[in-house]
Amino acid sequence: MTDRSFHILGSPGFVSGLFLLLLNDFVLKEQFHNGLTGKLSDFAGLFVFPLFWSAFFPRRKALIYVSSAALFVFWKSGYSQFLIEGWNSLPFFGIQRTVDYSDLWALLILPVSYLYGDVASGVHVTRRLGYLIALVSIVAFTATQFSHKVAFNNQYQFQISKRESLSE
Repeated sequence: MTDRSFHILGSPGFVSGLFLLLLNDFVLKEQFHNGLTGKLSDFAGLFVFPLFWSAFFPRRKALIYVSSAALFVFWKSGYSQFLIEGWNSLPFFGIQRTVDYSDLWALLILPVSYLYGDVASGVHVTRRLGYLIALVSIVAFTATQFSHKVAFNNQYQFQISKRESLSE
């Protein structure tokens, strides 16, 4: 890993994209949970994800971007369902995703991200800070996919009869 490629993790574009991804997944989706918040995650994630891997493997940049596009298309399709079900059968945290082919519009951010990686003026990032940013990045990349299991088979008892409650 070259110093220049590592410094991309501290660049304004990368940090802003990462912040937007985290803000969206932990705050905005909870507040609004609509189509815009879903697309925002896709665009922000596709901007920073290949930049992140390119920082560690700069000689594989083109392959990283092509692979990111292919994996995103696969993940957003129904073809990835067997992987999700397989993972969710394990005793780890559950994952989920929504099949929505309109999410593929987010692929348009990949060329912007690629060019940004070439021209970004990264600030100096110490190794310690770089590793902290890398750790936060991994959390951000995976956070949006966690599933929250909710019990739907609860039983409740009421002080009035079913007939009385339906008659009003």
